[in-house]
Amino acid sequence: MSRFVASVFIVLIGFQAIKAQTSNPQDIETQLAAADTLAPLERNRVYQNTIISLMYSNTNKAIQLAKTGLEHSTVEKDTAAMAAFANFVGVGYFINSQVDLSTPMLQNSIQWAKAVGDEKRAALSYFALANNYSKLGMPDSAINCFYAVLPYFEKQNDFKSIGTINANIAVLYYNMGHHENAKQHYTEALTYALKANDPNLNGGVYRGLGLYETDFKLRNEFYNKSLEGFRTANNKFEESSTLATIGWDYYTSKGNTTKALDYMYRAIKIAEAHEFRSLIADQSAQLTDIFMSLKDMSKAEYYANKANEFAPKDNQILMQRLEDKLFKLYVLKGDAHKADSLYISRVGRITLQNQERMLNALSEKEVMYETEKKELRINTLEKQRKITLLLSILGVTLLVIIIILIAASHKLISQKRKLAEQKIVQLEQEKQLIATQSVLEGETAERARLSKDLHDGLGGLLSVAKHKIANMKGSLTIPEEQVGTFNSALEMLDNSIKELRRVAHNLMPESLVRYGLNSDISDFCNNIDKVKYHFYGTEKRLDEKLEVAAFRIVSELVNNALKHSNASKISVQLVQEQDRISITVYDDGCGFDVKSIDRSKSGGLNNIQARVISFNGRIDILSSSEKGTEVSVEFNY
Repeated sequence: MSRFVASVFIVLIGFQAIKAQTSNPQDIETQLAAADTLAPLERNRVYQNTIISLMYSNTNKAIQLAKTGLEHSTVEKDTAAMAAFANFVGVGYFINSQVDLSTPMLQNSIQWAKAVGDEKRAALSYFALANNYSKLGMPDSAINCFYAVLPYFEKQNDFKSIGTINANIAVLYYNMGHHENAKQHYTEALTYALKANDPNLNGGVYRGLGLYETDFKLRNEFYNKSLEGFRTANNKFEESSTLATIGWDYYTSKGNTTKALDYMYRAIKIAEAHEFRSLIADQSAQLTDIFMSLKDMSKAEYYANKANEFAPKDNQILMQRLEDKLFKLYVLKGDAHKADSLYISRVGRITLQNQERMLNALSEKEVMYETEKKELRINTLEKQRKITLLLSILGVTLLVIIIILIAASHKLISQKRKLAEQKIVQLEQEKQLIATQSVLEGETAERARLSKDLHDGLGGLLSVAKHKIANMKGSLTIPEEQVGTFNSALEMLDNSIKELRRVAHNLMPESLVRYGLNSDISDFCNNIDKVKYHFYGTEKRLDEKLEVAAFRIVSELVNNALKHSNASKISVQLVQEQDRISITVYDDGCGFDVKSIDRSKSGGLNNIQARVISFNGRIDILSSSEKGTEVSVEFNY
C-alpha cells in the first residue's frame, strides 16, 4: 500500500481562529441580525469576523454570508469591502472544491483591491489563487504566485504568512517529486510557525514534516502536534484531513488496519458533518483501498461508490482513478456484469465528454464568429462615430476661430477708435496748454513792460519832482501857516513814489529777476507780519518762466488767505530738489468745502490752476470748515 500523497496545505492567510461567541448557530443569527442595524463599516466588520470563524467549521454558511456582504458593499459602492468579501467567497468555494467558481471571485478581489490601493488584500487573493492553481494541477503557476506575494509579507515581518507560503510551496514540490526542496521549505516554514505561534500554521507544518520522518515514533508525534494545532484553531477541515493522514499514512504503514480504520472513520464523520465534499471523496477512496486490502469487497464497493458520488465531476484524473478502483473491485469479486456496465458507462462518459468538447468547440467557434461580426460592426460604427466626432470638432473649431477673428477685429477697431479719441483729447489738451502758456507769457511780458514804464518813467518823474520841491523849500520863504501844508504835500509825494514802486514790484519783482525764486518769496513773506517762510533743499536758478509762475502762485495763495480765511498765521514752504520743486501754503483760518467751490467765481484759483497746468504740474487742496487750508503745488523740471 503506497504512502500518503500530500494535498495542498490550506492555512489560508487572513483566516485566524476566532473563538468568539459564534459556535452556537442561534448566537450567530442574533449577532448578524443586530449587525444589519449598524452603520456599513461596523456591519462589515461583524460580517467578516463571523465569516472567518465559520470558514472551516461551516463553509457554506460562510460563503452565504460573504455573498450577502458583497451584495451590500456593491450597492454602497464600497470597493475595499467588495474586495474583502469577494476574497472570502473565493476561499469558501475553494474549500468546497468549486475551483471554477472560486477563480473569478479571487480575480475580482485582486482587481478591486488594486483599484483602492489595498496591497494586503491583493496579496491575500493572489495567495488563494495560487491554491486554486494547485488544485487545478498547475504547480508551476501556483509556486510563481506564492513567490510573487512572499516579498510583501517579508516587508511586513508577517511570520504567519511567510510560514504559510513556505508550507504551501513545500506541498507543491512534494507532489512534483522534488522532495528535497519540499523538506527545505517545510523546515523553513517551521521556523516562522514557531515565531507566529499560530495553531493553524503549526498544524500544517507538523503534518508536512511527518511525511518525511522515517522514525514512526517521531512521525506520530508530528501528526499529533498537527492534530492538536488544528483542534485549537477549531479548523474542522484540517482536523478531518489530519485524522485521515494519521490513519492512512501512519497506521496502514505499520500494518495496523484496525487503528487506521478508527482514524479514517473519525475523519470522514467530521467531513460529512460539515459537508466537506472533497474530503469525503478522498477519504472514501482511501477506505476503498483499505477494505480491498482486507478482502472486504462489500465495504470496498460501498466506499468506492461514495467516493464516486462526492468527487468533483470536472476532475477527470480523479474520476478515472475511482473508476479504475471500481473496475478492479468488480474483477476481484468476479462480478463481470458490473465490470462490463462500468466499462460501458465509462466509454459512454468519455464519448459524452468528447461530444460535449466538440459541441463546446463548435459553440466557441460560433460565438467567436458572432463576436467577430459584432466587433466588425462595432468597429465600423466606432469609425463612423470617430469621423462624425472629428467633423464636429473641426466644425466647432472653425466656428470658434471665426468668432475669435471677429472678436479680435472688433477689439482692434475699438482700440483704434479709443486711440483716436485719446489723441483728440490729447490734442485739445495741448491746444489749451499752448493757449494758456501764450496768455501767461503775454501777461508776464505785459507786466514786465508796465513795471518798467512805471519804475523808469512815472517813478523817475515823481522822484525829480520831489527833489525839486525839496530844494525849493530851502530857497523860498513859506508863510508859517503854509509850512504844514507844504510838508504834507512832500509826504504825500513820497508815499506816492513808494506805492508806485510797490505796484511795479508786484507787476515784475526786481529781486526775482536778479536773485531768483527763494530770495523773492522770502522778501515777499517778510513784508507781511502773519506770514512765515521756510526753505529746504539746494537753491539754484530755475527757468525764468517757471520762477515767475511759482512766485505768482505763492502771492495769489497768500493774498487769498489774507482776504478770506481770517487766519492768525500763514506758513509758506519751498522745497527745491535736483529735478523737482514743491510749494506748500498753509493757514489756520476758517477753511472751506473744496467740493462746493464755484469755479466761475473763483478767478484766483483758476489762475493758479492755469499756471500749474501750463508747466505740467500738480496741485492738491486740503481744506475743511474751521480746520484751515493747505495747498500743495509740485513741478518737475
